[in-house]
Amino acid sequence: MRKEFDMKVVISGSFRKYLQDIIDLKTELKKKGITVLKPDKIKQVDNLERPDFVKFEGEESMPQLYLKRQYLKAIEKSDAHIVYNKDSYIGTNAMFELYWAEFHRKNNVLSRNARFNGND
Repeated sequence: MRKEFDMKVVISGSFRKYLQDIIDLKTELKKKGITVLKPDKIKQVDNLERPDFVKFEGEESMPQLYLKRQYLKAIEKSDAHIVYNKDSYIGTNAMFELYWAEFHRKNNVLSRNARFNGND
């Protein structure tokens, strides 16, 4: 019996600027049977300590450095890394994650829209 390959990806991008687009991309990928390791949550919460750093429900008390490390570990476990770069914008964290993925020999994909057809 042939076992289907379970593709695991991580999506990076500016959560401050394009969170809804990234959530839409995550939804689109899940419909295609692709596992999205990160972001693993979709409901954003206020981050009063660092408003420029997006946190999700359940992460309120987690330090920013811990969350960044979890993201990097997810990239290491993934089959591919997608960087959502609408308007050709890639922020500092997403750029670091892109380099991290390259260092760990992951396939990097740049996507400029929330619809992913494999040819972006």
